[in-house]
Order: sequence, then structure tokens, then C-alpha cells
Amino acid sequence: MTNEIRTGDLLGLARVQTRRRLKSLANIAVKFEPEQLTLLNSLLDEFARKSSIIRAQENQNV
Repeated sequence: MTNEIRTGDLLGLARVQTRRRLKSLANIAVKFEPEQLTLLNSLLDEFARKSSIIRAQENQNV
């Protein structure tokens, strides 16, 4: 995966922004309660699931 985002690639932009946000969250992860970490994990799983569905749809359309 390259660091370059195609013009109009909203999913790519979302991935980059999510990666940045997660890195900043990782810096303060020791401050999270276990319940919050569980919710974050669920959110990441959902993002990954939807992202892979969208990527598969994009590949079928190309």
C-alpha cells in the first residue's frame, strides 16, 4: 500500500485519518479503562469489515 491517495479516494483518506487517530490513541492507551478498549476494538473490527466490503465492491467495479 502506498502513502499516496488518489484524488477522490474517500476510503483511502478515511484509512489514513483513522491510522493517524489510532496512533495518537495508542500514545494514551494506558489511560483507557478495559471497557473503553473493548469498545475501541469493536469499532476497529467494524471499520475493517466495512472497509474490506467496500474494497471488494470497488475491485468488482473496476
